[in-house]
Amino acid sequence: MSTWLGIALVIAANVVAVAVMLTVRRRAPAGGYYRDMQQAGWVYSAAGTSFAVILAFVFVLAFQSFDRARTSASAEAEATTSLFATAAIFPAAERDALQGELVCYARAVIALEWPAMRDGTSSDVVQDWVFQLHRTFAEAPASTNPKVDAAYGSWLATMQERQDGRQGRLDEARPFVPPLVWVFLLVGSVLVIAFVWLFVDSAERTFAQAALPIGITTVIVSGLVLVRFFDAPYLTTPGSVQPEAMERTLHLMEGFRDLAIRAPCDTSGRPA
Repeated sequence: MSTWLGIALVIAANVVAVAVMLTVRRRAPAGGYYRDMQQAGWVYSAAGTSFAVILAFVFVLAFQSFDRARTSASAEAEATTSLFATAAIFPAAERDALQGELVCYARAVIALEWPAMRDGTSSDVVQDWVFQLHRTFAEAPASTNPKVDAAYGSWLATMQERQDGRQGRLDEARPFVPPLVWVFLLVGSVLVIAFVWLFVDSAERTFAQAALPIGITTVIVSGLVLVRFFDAPYLTTPGSVQPEAMERTLHLMEGFRDLAIRAPCDTSGRPA
């Protein structure tokens, strides 16, 4: 959800809430619909607090999901950088092949998988490069050099870290908040706002009456907009999770020994 769309939704909801409030006020008796405003206030306070607790709970969980997406993307990029450095210790043939394939992996993550995640899916091209990295490493000859043997062991551990980072990133691409929860949130929002309309009093000033739904509607709709924003972390809106960490990794790898020319893929990561 874009920033301007979120602001537009808050403004539109406030306009509707105030318009309904003023319409109801025209037919409201002096003193309002309630004879005991204090008792009605207690009921509204209980209902509003219950809804606020539910909204806050969903908000926190959605924010944690958003934070996991960002953390996983950074962990994957860091592991890719470590793999590139580890591959430099391998024999020349395996070194060049693995480093070139890591460049292609990073390119495909940025150009292909990130747009795919906005639709809740992944990229087959990225997965193909993962398989190719495993094949190239498996075909590496045995070594009697202790340094190379240690690098082989480090490679396997770091590949698992890269996989965990990618899997965590893909897991957060799918919506975290279930549709049923959205239904309850929307129904609760309407009920809480509608309850305010019953506190109208034709004897009160118009601007004072209009201020009642504005405060409640702004808080509720803003909360729903933020939950929706955190529930879709890979959109192109400002503040969303972008492949910045992997872009830095790719820049580092492409600038090392002119690997940008020898990588077996095009600029989007598709096999050349």
